[in-house]
Amino acid sequence: MEREVRFGSLWPIVGRDAEIRALTEAFGDPRCAGVALVGAAGFGKTRLAVRALDLAGDRGMQVSSIRATKSATHVPLAALGSFLGELDLSTELDTELFAAATRAIDARRGDQRMVLVIDDAHELDDASALLLDRIVDHGGAFIVFTARVGEGDPTAVVRKWRDQQFLRIEVGPLPDRDLRALAELAVGGPLEGASLQAIVESSRGNVLFLRELIHGALESGVLAPELGLWHLKGSLSHSPRLRDLIEERLTGLSALEREALELVALGDPIHLTLLERLVPLPALEQLERRGLLDVLDSDAGPELRLNHPFYGDIVRAQLPSLRRMLLSRSLADASDMDAVAEGRDAMRVAVWRLEGGGGGRIEITQAAARTALRMEDFALAARLSRSVWEQSPSVDTALVLGEALDFLGQNREADDVLATATPMAVDDRQLTKLAVRRAAALYRSLGEADAADQVIHEAVGRVTEPACRRELQALRGNHLLMAGRVAAAIELDEELLLVPGDAAFAQASLDVGVALALAGRTRDAIDHVDRALSARLDVDDEEQLSAVGIYLVAQSLAHAHAGDLAGAQGVSDAGYQVSVEKNNADGQAWFASVLGLAYLEQGRPVSAMNMFREVATLFGTLNHPGRRWGLGGIALAGALVGDSEVSAAALRELDDMAPVAVHLQDVQITRARAWTAMVRGELTAARRLLWEAVALADGWGQHGASAQALHDLVRMGAIDPAAEQLEGMGGLVDGAFMEARVLFARASRLRDLTLAAAAADRFEAIGANLFAAEAATLVADLASDAGLRRVKTDAGVRAGRLLELCEGALILGVTGGNESTRLTDREREVAQLAARGLTSRKIAEDLYVSVRTVDNHLQQVYVKLGIKRRSELAARLSQP
Repeated sequence: MEREVRFGSLWPIVGRDAEIRALTEAFGDPRCAGVALVGAAGFGKTRLAVRALDLAGDRGMQVSSIRATKSATHVPLAALGSFLGELDLSTELDTELFAAATRAIDARRGDQRMVLVIDDAHELDDASALLLDRIVDHGGAFIVFTARVGEGDPTAVVRKWRDQQFLRIEVGPLPDRDLRALAELAVGGPLEGASLQAIVESSRGNVLFLRELIHGALESGVLAPELGLWHLKGSLSHSPRLRDLIEERLTGLSALEREALELVALGDPIHLTLLERLVPLPALEQLERRGLLDVLDSDAGPELRLNHPFYGDIVRAQLPSLRRMLLSRSLADASDMDAVAEGRDAMRVAVWRLEGGGGGRIEITQAAARTALRMEDFALAARLSRSVWEQSPSVDTALVLGEALDFLGQNREADDVLATATPMAVDDRQLTKLAVRRAAALYRSLGEADAADQVIHEAVGRVTEPACRRELQALRGNHLLMAGRVAAAIELDEELLLVPGDAAFAQASLDVGVALALAGRTRDAIDHVDRALSARLDVDDEEQLSAVGIYLVAQSLAHAHAGDLAGAQGVSDAGYQVSVEKNNADGQAWFASVLGLAYLEQGRPVSAMNMFREVATLFGTLNHPGRRWGLGGIALAGALVGDSEVSAAALRELDDMAPVAVHLQDVQITRARAWTAMVRGELTAARRLLWEAVALADGWGQHGASAQALHDLVRMGAIDPAAEQLEGMGGLVDGAFMEARVLFARASRLRDLTLAAAAADRFEAIGANLFAAEAATLVADLASDAGLRRVKTDAGVRAGRLLELCEGALILGVTGGNESTRLTDREREVAQLAARGLTSRKIAEDLYVSVRTVDNHLQQVYVKLGIKRRSELAARLSQP
């Protein structure tokens, strides 16, 4: 973000272009007497009125502003007192005042009309309204006023609306996209997706609420930056002013109206038929007339909800504990328990019972917990199932509670619950479910691979049902995949794929699909993942090994590796948005991780970095090893924009993490280390790390990841060995991405202009704009060598056009010119280290050469770059 909005200053106007255009046009229309800015409180009418003053001032018009107040509505000319003082006129109401006012305005306005802005015109006193009416009739002033919908009666002005002398501009709620932009301007940086969604949803288009909400969250520390990303670390807090604004709207309620409001706050939304059993209908009608309640249509009949979620927050916060308990119990008692045995209503009744002091049927509460789990409301699922577990422990309750706690990052407690329930298992089915859930949590979240293997081993020794043994084997395959051992995972899961139709088949298909994508067999990967999703949808929820969303993550990952970046982004973005709306941090983190990868391949490192910040932050709150992937992604994206400090900081934090059993993305993390070394000028170290990444990937069967690292090596100038190896992988790795990489490698090795142009075309076709720009740069370089000026110019223009899409990413590629003017790899490495301020002795120590060798390289660099001293290196090396 370019700047931070300070709360003592006016916020910028966002999303009101149409209103500002209408204002501007009205100023130039001699037939228009003024503009009425009309809307509900908090939508930005006053801010637009202030903008009108600026617009008028820019046109050279004389301006003045007035604010009417409720307290002075019975005092004649109270609203216009300051304005009359500016005109050196008396505030005494007499017959001469009207003529004197118009003369004074004419004397000040010159050849244009004076602009008079009136805020809260619905509070004008009668005398002021009458005087304004005369001023408008005279024609020497242009009036801009704000009026709140449904309040007051500025009669002198309303008549002008009817006569069509005033332009009426409805100022409605600000669209969500503009609220998002304003929120990020307010905090001065990007906001994590779910945090931004919570702020926007709570604001409901109201800019005043947005301002006070963010202010309160910042003051309380609930909203704070983490890894360069603003993140809510608790529930939204409200500033005292926001509470005062809301409480002002809630004053004057009768006892019955207040009780009705409290009941709706506890059940929002709530069926009208239920409320009618507890409070009289006239009380509800009065709340609707006051704009506090809305009536919604639903399949089960009318529902009532609060007009704004803040009202519920304030009302609930003011409820004493005992009253909240009694009201909750009343709601539960008034509900028809037999008619709401399942679904959302059962869940709400269970919550009311819980908040009403307990009681009720355990099976209803347990059913409600399962519903909450399916709705991905893990906190509520844990709360409900824990209440059942404490009363009557069982395997079914332990499974719901264990899964909910695991998703919430409370992994040790989840393991304790599942371990306690294991002796309660009465058959193979229950034992397998417990073992699968427990081993998965031990392996993934707690990093205890040996303990997870032991749980699986013990379960295999006890169960005899074939389907159960298949599920346990599928979990072993999943752990091999998460360990990064792609080839071993495929080999183990192949047997499971021979018998379709059960949970083990769905899980194995999912894992094989992901493994094949990393192995570079992208066509097979897409096929497997598509079949896995179909199989998963046919498996009952109770049998699941992985949530449906993970299958969509795998689907988008397979498409990304195949080169279908648009498809990958589409699936991931849709899943990401759904996860944000459901407040599912686990799903949000998974989809963000694939979005980050897609953005990197597209050459959008800033967008990628923001996604990886979310990955690291969210997985961190869940105690998930995926935090490592997020930190590695931050390091890689930071290096691509030349920010070595961000990259190094992310890697330091990654290295400080406790050991984990999950190593699925270790090849990408090694690539991140290589690019961090590269941007620091340590070319030799960068290449060494990339060769390590190649060896690691090949050893695990991740040939697709190996191809990525080899492509990096070619881009870094290690052309001969890396290009030949990459070209030789054509039989192992398929897809449009691989074809483009091979073309680029061959073009670099053979110095072939035609192949380089074909690589640029292929990369651009799949949306990999940074790689396409590098290929176009190679075309320009080769054309320069061949004396093809037109080709060189066109390729340079193309590279520049593509780079404009790459969010400031650095481009790797040799510059134009003949061999005598190009820097060698060693010269470039020495130059970059020197540009960072390292002395010749320090450079010599780092590169294991003599100081004299370093100085000789630097002299060659100075000659080739046309500079005379070390201080000019940084600026010269930053040029394309």
